[in-house]
Amino acid sequence: MKRVIYIVINLAVVVFSFIIYIGGIEPKLNRLIISDYNIRGAIIIGLIIFTFIYMYSKRFQKFGVGFIPFFLMVVFYALLFLNTNIIVDSEKHRSELTSFVQTNNDYVKISVRLSNRSYKLKVSPEIVPVDSVDVFVLKGIFGLRAITDSATIQIENCPHINPILSKMTSLELARFYINKRCLYQAVEQYNDHLHINSKDQTALYERASTLLALKNHAQALEDFHALKLLIKNFPEEGGLQRQLIDNIDLLIVSLRIEYCERKLKGC
Repeated sequence: MKRVIYIVINLAVVVFSFIIYIGGIEPKLNRLIISDYNIRGAIIIGLIIFTFIYMYSKRFQKFGVGFIPFFLMVVFYALLFLNTNIIVDSEKHRSELTSFVQTNNDYVKISVRLSNRSYKLKVSPEIVPVDSVDVFVLKGIFGLRAITDSATIQIENCPHINPILSKMTSLELARFYINKRCLYQAVEQYNDHLHINSKDQTALYERASTLLALKNHAQALEDFHALKLLIKNFPEEGGLQRQLIDNIDLLIVSLRIEYCERKLKGC
C-alpha cells in the first residue's frame, strides 16, 4: 500500500511540474531572445544531471523521482519570474512585421521577426499593417532579454507619388503609403478616395485606424461612428450582419469607439 501511495505522489508531483512548465515557464520562454540564452536546453541538461545523481544516491531516492522535475521547474520559474519583474535596462528594436490580425478585443495580434525568430504579440489598436514596427525588449536582473507586448510605428515622410503616373488608385496609394509608414500621406489618399466613395466601409475603417495610429483620436472617433452607422444601415444577408474585409464587424468598431473615447478622456 505504501508503495502505491509513493507512486501516486510521484505521479502527482510530475503532473504538477508539467503544469508549472506549461502555464508559467513556457509563456516566458516564448518571449525570450533565444539567441542569447537557451533555457530549454538548460532544463533538459538539468533533468539528465539530477536523474544521474538520483540513480546513484540513496539520499535523493527517498524523495522520489518526481521531485527532480518539480525542483527544476520551481528553480527556473523563480529565475524567469525575477528576471521579468526586476528590470535593469530596456531596448528598442526595429522589427519586420510579418502578420497582422484584427480581433474582437481591445488589441490586435501581430507577428514580428527579431533575431531570426518570430514572436507573436498582442498590441494596442494604434498599430496598422506597416512593413516594420519598433518593439521593446526588457533586460532583467539575470541578463535575460524578453520582448514585450508594446510596439510603436516610426512614421516616415514619403515623396509624393503622382496617382496618374503610378497608375494606382487613391485607395491603392493609401495602402502603399501605409506599408511604408507614411501615414499622413495615406490619410490624404483615403480622403480623396472617400470623397468619391463615401460608403466604402473598408476604406473608412482603414482611414480611422490610420488616424488612430497618428493618435488623432477625435477624428478617428468620428470615422468609427460614421462606420458604425453605415454597418447598421446595411441590409442583413441571411440573418448575419455584413462583415468587412479581415472580419471587421460591428463589435470591433464598437471597441475602437470605446478605445478612442477613453483616450480622449485621458484614461
